[in-house]
Amino acid sequence: MRDGNGAGLVGGGQIGYNFRLSSNLVAGVEADLQAFTTDSRRLFSSSASIDALSNAQAITTVGLEKITDYFGTVRGRLGYLLTPRLLAYGTGGFGFAGLGGSAELLQTVRQCADQTCQLLSGSIDPATPALNYEAPFSAPRTPHPGWTLGGGIEWLLYDAWSLRAEFLHYDFGRTYHNLGSLTVSDDEENPVLVSNPHAETRFNGNTFRLGVNYQLGEPSLVAPATADPHAGDGQKAQEKPRPEIISLSTGMFFDTRKTIEEDVGLTIAPLGLNASGPKVYIAGTNYGYYYDEQTDENLRRLIHGHGVGAIGMVGYQIANATSSAEFYVGLDYGHGTTYPDDPENHATGTGWGTAFSLTGSHQFNDVFSLSAEGDYSTKWRSYSVSLTPGVTIGNLTFGPEATYYGNNSYRGIMAGGYLDGIPIGPFSLNFHTGYFYDTYIKKGAYFSLGNTYKF
Repeated sequence: MRDGNGAGLVGGGQIGYNFRLSSNLVAGVEADLQAFTTDSRRLFSSSASIDALSNAQAITTVGLEKITDYFGTVRGRLGYLLTPRLLAYGTGGFGFAGLGGSAELLQTVRQCADQTCQLLSGSIDPATPALNYEAPFSAPRTPHPGWTLGGGIEWLLYDAWSLRAEFLHYDFGRTYHNLGSLTVSDDEENPVLVSNPHAETRFNGNTFRLGVNYQLGEPSLVAPATADPHAGDGQKAQEKPRPEIISLSTGMFFDTRKTIEEDVGLTIAPLGLNASGPKVYIAGTNYGYYYDEQTDENLRRLIHGHGVGAIGMVGYQIANATSSAEFYVGLDYGHGTTYPDDPENHATGTGWGTAFSLTGSHQFNDVFSLSAEGDYSTKWRSYSVSLTPGVTIGNLTFGPEATYYGNNSYRGIMAGGYLDGIPIGPFSLNFHTGYFYDTYIKKGAYFSLGNTYKF
């Protein structure tokens, strides 16, 4: 028995290097990593006749589940410049993915006589595993190697900015499950049928990706220079200053609960990050946590879990010289696990929801400012509200911060301080620290470090 392929969403980032082989040939190498939301469940049934006279049948039903948390590739690519701004290419190479899944078996015997049917349970006798046997998966996910092959087109939009459309086929192998044997006996306990069902799960599929790239060096897709038609022969064309339209942020959060969280976010504002206009926001997160739970006066148990999340939103910003307001709406995805099972924690499993965000800020003068933000998602009814006053001196902004947050089974509050705008080369670092009080741990300290790059 084989299961089908699932469908899902993907979001992440990549880095690579390109070089010219000739005036039209471009070669390169790339590496990428992205969160993946494939979750495929399938049921398969088969039957075998035991006795034609009594119309008895043995029915085997296998349930298969496969989950892909993330996948990455390291690939080479070779392309041809159809025009100075349009590259068509093929690509292929090594792939890896975090995979999980399970296989379950239900076997029954159905006997029909005199226009009535009766279900009889057969006895399950574990069989000796086959040579290609592999036990069913269980969390945490395990990395699997594989391969990928595909192609795409890349179009130079403006200077070093390009838009890419890419198709990839990936294959991370397969696993086999020998699910034991079913022995059906007659009234005298003589075996009349022995079956040995097995299942095969294959982790492969196709993905179509859209991406925006920025080339740090000389672009591989070189557009012809455009001169100012009003400039003289010896006068160079004047370039108009371009606003910053993309912000890339990364961060790491940890606290005394032994929570570790990594985040990445991308904001695209075609008219400028500080100007009125539409915006697109994409973010992903990966986290794990450990904490002790007091079950009674003498017993404690260690609760630990892991989760991933992704969010994609579109919004609009209204801004002037001193104030701005932003509103976003989009889709929110999350997958969380908790061990051992905690009946009080309802934010587990896989969840989808609609997310909303509202942000406002005001600059009172050159020094003092105030920002506020509220978020809500129908996924596990998650919410957060934060207030951030600020004092700006030079490039640095600092001040206190307070956040109230939670979901349908958890609540907490954080209060502390932050320092933003620490220049490290082209990056702007930020640091946050303070105390928290929540439903499970009661109290502790938190720390976070992040950076922002605008271009």
